[in-house]
Amino acid sequence: MASIKKLINLVKDNFEEGEEILSYVDGAFQATVRNKSTLRSGILVATNRKVRFCGKRLFFIYDDVIEYCDIYKVEITKEKFGDTIFIDGKKKSYFMKFVISKDVKKFLDTLQHFKGKRL
Repeated sequence: MASIKKLINLVKDNFEEGEEILSYVDGAFQATVRNKSTLRSGILVATNRKVRFCGKRLFFIYDDVIEYCDIYKVEITKEKFGDTIFIDGKKKSYFMKFVISKDVKKFLDTLQHFKGKRL
């Protein structure tokens, strides 16, 4: 996995005008690709416009976007190897596992504040 600073710079490359980072957590993002569940390590970034995941493996850069208006609820569970953040969305659900960041509370507060809003 690339360093957090490198991942932040990669995710900033895809920002819209006026978009800025409010908080972020690092861990393993669970996504479904071709009907198979995969874990990708990286960062989950809450901006003032949307939630973005950025991960890098060798030459591939993963960039997934979750709109705040698509989020129904956000939950966190404490587990042995770190926290798990569950984001229930309109189209599908998202998981961020093995989160050990210090700013998990700030990240969750940001998601709770913006969820369901169209920005």
